[in-house]
Amino acid sequence: MAEIKSHTALRGVAALLVVIFHFRSILAPVIDLDAHTLFFAHGYLWVDCFFMLSGFILCYVYGEMPGKTSGGALHFLKARFARIYPLHIATLMALVCWQIFIPQITRQSPHLGNWSTFWLNVLDIHAWGFLDAYDWNFPSWSISIEFAAYLTFPLICVGLVRLRTTTLILLALSLPIGLSIGRDHWEQTALLHGLPMFFAGILMFQFRPAFAAKNLVAIQIITALCLVAAMHFGEDMISTACFAVLIFSSQTDRIKMVGSRPFLALGNWSYSIYMLHIPARIIIGMIFGAKLGPVSLFVVLLAATVSLGALSYRFFEMPIRKQIMSLKRQPLRAQTS
Repeated sequence: MAEIKSHTALRGVAALLVVIFHFRSILAPVIDLDAHTLFFAHGYLWVDCFFMLSGFILCYVYGEMPGKTSGGALHFLKARFARIYPLHIATLMALVCWQIFIPQITRQSPHLGNWSTFWLNVLDIHAWGFLDAYDWNFPSWSISIEFAAYLTFPLICVGLVRLRTTTLILLALSLPIGLSIGRDHWEQTALLHGLPMFFAGILMFQFRPAFAAKNLVAIQIITALCLVAAMHFGEDMISTACFAVLIFSSQTDRIKMVGSRPFLALGNWSYSIYMLHIPARIIIGMIFGAKLGPVSLFVVLLAATVSLGALSYRFFEMPIRKQIMSLKRQPLRAQTS
């Protein structure tokens, strides 16, 4: 199945802007970005883009296969486990080791990890409303919600196969609930927001039309401009709607918004970039924080995060994913007396 390169590139842009959202405080002593625009301060919204892309792409890749047979559902879950869990557990265990063996990290980042929440992170259910605050590799809260989305996807596919209209109505009814969830008490309510964003991606795929190329150009350009303006002024609802339109209008891949090779590479590295940027900030900040100025530290961190993402994708993500997917269930040997 052909890759939708526009979506891959969009995922890379989203990951980079989330990283800048978390790193922008480093620049504050010399460049207060938030004083000039809310574009970067509202960078958390790009996680909504991730969720919508995920719902759309899973439908594109798997169709309704996970809902047709138990074998299809198990294959889907195995593939999704191989996609997100190895890097999640690797970054978590790296932070555990650093906290145990490098006490400077604990002194500089006292809330790095709370041992009482460790197993919730191991099980990847730490964003399901159990915690008052995220810790350890805290951006992984969205991976916890993605995990919940993966568990619901085969059930949604069953609904699409057997009760299509009812399932689509239920998915649509979840959207107002998700959009009404504010950022207060986010740790308890993130799941109620994230899952409807994932469902929105599924709905977009189910109702995808065929666009003319000339219409795609206009739609994408206008939507991109509206998105920049909405984020600049801090209009979250409009920004989320723009994400949906961008995903919807770029699905045919006839017009590649940012489909050049660097953006595609960034998209491939996006998961590693996202998962490694906080560990990179902790370690590099500890080593170079007192030696570099704010701008230099920001540039070094950004470059290091992207480089680590590239290395992780090539030498960890892809090899271990292929290894897991190559494992086949061995039949039980017949018992002999």
